[in-house]
Amino acid sequence: GVVDADADSGGGYLAMEQAHLNYWNGTWGWQGGVILVPAGITNEYHEPPTFMSVERPEYNKNIIPTTWFDNGFAFYGAMGDFNWKVALTGDLDGDAIGDGIRSARKKGVYSKTSSWLKTIQGSWTGMEGLKVGGSVTMNDAPKSDGTTIGVNLTEFNATYSANNIYARMENGSISYTDNPSAESSSGYYLDLGYNIADLVGCDDGDLYLWMRNSTYNKDDDDATQETAISLLGVTYKPLDNISFKLEMGTSSKNNVDTDVMRIGLGYMF
Repeated sequence: GVVDADADSGGGYLAMEQAHLNYWNGTWGWQGGVILVPAGITNEYHEPPTFMSVERPEYNKNIIPTTWFDNGFAFYGAMGDFNWKVALTGDLDGDAIGDGIRSARKKGVYSKTSSWLKTIQGSWTGMEGLKVGGSVTMNDAPKSDGTTIGVNLTEFNATYSANNIYARMENGSISYTDNPSAESSSGYYLDLGYNIADLVGCDDGDLYLWMRNSTYNKDDDDATQETAISLLGVTYKPLDNISFKLEMGTSSKNNVDTDVMRIGLGYMF
């Protein structure tokens, strides 16, 4: 399991992101316990060396709310170059949805399964260095007054990492039913980079120059809520599990630009 500290509420707490049994026979398997929802690229593999930026993409905070976990079960398998996964986890909290689902995650605490959060994920890896995938997540999130808010999250993603080229794209949208705060949310991000280690004589590890363009809106009907992000960065990975990162750029919302500069050290074990 992984211990996560979160202070969104102004206080703080510790939570177990993963604590489950896992069975795999080489063709199919299952998980049971506290599991990660298999939506998007970053939620299941969210450790810092697995993405270029210092922080996780803002898209992954506001559209697919990484890190997203709950009590539940998952069944998964592989058929040649195609991989699939089906997960059943606890409901979202309908009272907390608003214009996004981040605050509606129960995180395994007093989770309910009146509807079950259902996620179907698939990916294809038939070309060297390329992975193309997507997922659909559905839930009728219960509210305290006995009604529900329907949530349908769909996303498409692609990652290419070969021949010194790095590219990653994810596009996602949420449509709501009976949600007074928003009818839909959407966003995307695109990373493009190149490994210049050989060009500058860096024999130990990988050295990427990269750029990111991203846009997201938690309420598609309100243009003033749209946020656009543009970043340029350098990421050095002496080992696969260690990364040093520097990024600069702007975040723009409602014609107001905010400068961004971050430096980070990432590691996983």
